[in-house]
Formats: sequence, structure tokens, C-alpha cells
Amino acid sequence: NDLTVKSDGAIFFTDPPWGGNPRELNFDGVYRIPPKGGETQLLASSISYPNGIAFSPDESKLYVDDSNGKHIYVFDVIDDSALANKRVFANLDGTQGADGMKVDDEGNVWVAASVGVTVYSPDGNRIGSINVPGTVTNLNFGGENGKMLYICGFNDLYRMDLTDHSGADTKTEKHPKTI
Repeated sequence: NDLTVKSDGAIFFTDPPWGGNPRELNFDGVYRIPPKGGETQLLASSISYPNGIAFSPDESKLYVDDSNGKHIYVFDVIDDSALANKRVFANLDGTQGADGMKVDDEGNVWVAASVGVTVYSPDGNRIGSINVPGTVTNLNFGGENGKMLYICGFNDLYRMDLTDHSGADTKTEKHPKTI
């Protein structure tokens, strides 16, 4: 469903039962494809509806949210190819429909959800939110120096310039522009 690429080229991805399709497996998984291809590896099967996935800036941690909207989990990345020490990174404050996720250069975790975008500090505390009309499905950083936030909804694409914002508190309750 979602994926992230490690600096060595390995692809980590999630596979929830999405779109009402029948299950082919009796679990939901987090997987890895080695940098030069090869056998797909199952890394975790203990999260219900794993969806958004992202690495910490130093790639020592892997964050995975669940589409049921309850938690963001974090794993330690071991030897670049295994996961260990699953734990709750943050509770999603009742937010339903957690979807795509990105981590900025400062280690803040940005989560797209049905209620907009929620931002968490590297220690798992909620920093704030960005209100977006309609359901948000994913997000990404782009533009010069990665300071433009692009937010995808079901029918719209928004952008928000983050260059003139300093500090987490200025990221809260801002309104992106439809593009």
C-alpha cells in the first residue's frame, strides 16, 4: 500500500487488506525487498492494517501507522534488514483513517488522516495539526530545500509553504492552498 526506500535501495512496504479485496494471507504485513531485488522478506505481521511507513532521518527506526487510526508504531532497524522492539510511538488521539506518513529532517512525524495532517515530535508528543477540507490520503515534502508540503486528498491536491515557519507551534492550525 505505502512504501519507503532506504538509502541502500531496499524497499520497505506495507500490505493491509485494502479496497474490500479478499485476503490472500491471514495477516497484514510489513515487508522488505533487498536493494538489488531478490526474495521479499516479511518483517512484521503484528499490526492490524499497517499503512503509512517512514524511516527516521538516520534510518535507525521505522515508523508504521495503522489505518484503524489508533497508533503509530516504531521499530528499531537491525542490520539494515530486520525489525525489532516494536512499541507504540504515539497514540493518534482518536484520529480515524491514518494513512500516509513522512518524517522531516528534524525527526518530526507527519501523518495524513481523515481529519487532516497531524505532526508528532521525535519523542512521540503531538505538536499540532493542519486542517484540510476532506479526507487526506498522503503527503510529501518537495520544492526548494524540501520546505513545501504537498497534501493529497481524494479529489484535491494542496500545498503549504513551510519556509517561513520556524518552530513546531507555527505548523499548527495553518491552512494549505488548493493547487
